[in-house]
Amino acid sequence: MLLTPQLPLMWTSSWLAVMTAWRGLGKRVGGGVEVQESALMILAVILVANIYNLTILYRQPAINRQQAKDGVWVLAYALVLIFSTILAWGRPQDVALPSSLNLWTGLFILLNGCQAALGIYFALRCRPQVMAGDDALLSLWIMPVYLVMIDFLLPPFLLLSGVLRYLALAGGGIAVVALILYQWRQLARIFVSTAAVQSACYQGLIGADLAGSMLAFFFAFDTVVLRSAGGRLDLISYCLAVCLLVVALSTGLLAAMQRYRLKYQYGAARKHKMRFLYGGAVTLVLFLMVTCFWIG
Repeated sequence: MLLTPQLPLMWTSSWLAVMTAWRGLGKRVGGGVEVQESALMILAVILVANIYNLTILYRQPAINRQQAKDGVWVLAYALVLIFSTILAWGRPQDVALPSSLNLWTGLFILLNGCQAALGIYFALRCRPQVMAGDDALLSLWIMPVYLVMIDFLLPPFLLLSGVLRYLALAGGGIAVVALILYQWRQLARIFVSTAAVQSACYQGLIGADLAGSMLAFFFAFDTVVLRSAGGRLDLISYCLAVCLLVVALSTGLLAAMQRYRLKYQYGAARKHKMRFLYGGAVTLVLFLMVTCFWIG
């Protein structure tokens, strides 16, 4: 119930961010009919999962007790699913595999953001004792906010030309710095003592999150200097897009894992937390190195 409504936003944001950097490198973007059909199949699976999620909502006692109040939001959730489906199947090249930020892509991102927000709202309404947790935990709203910011700020930050590029660089640079500073203020919430800290996956995500935050700062600074001087984008812009996505996605997954009641006490990180944390950071660095070598 928590992550399923956010899957469309995660997919669209990740693809758009990477393709934006890809265009900045002067690479050819856009997939053929086969690629579009594969993307639509993935979105169809996500749609089925969200429909199943919607049927679960109608059976929740908390929703039934507050039918007058929550019925409107359940209807809004259903309408968002309908409009998103129509848009995805009507303009797959703009929403299923977006290569640039245009009107249809922006509309689809806003619909996905609304769907993610409604999913979080219903998760808090249906299981407040589990999902709300303590104030010391990471906020569930961080990931969708980060992803929407990346979607609307990264394309002009990397691609806008002319005099307007200075405004885009200033706004994007401020947004990146604010995002990273806020992320570092969440360290206490990231390292809070919960059952999830026993999980090797959780520790790996922390490592990737911290490494992505540090690298994103330097990559953003390099990109601002390069574009201000009128230089062409290089692989640094691709690394910036990947690191921003890693920070957003890993933070959302960490917030969800803090609230899921799984048997983390049997996790592999009970005695070697730092080993898996460093492993997550090294994995991100290796991924960037390998993909940059492949692109270059």
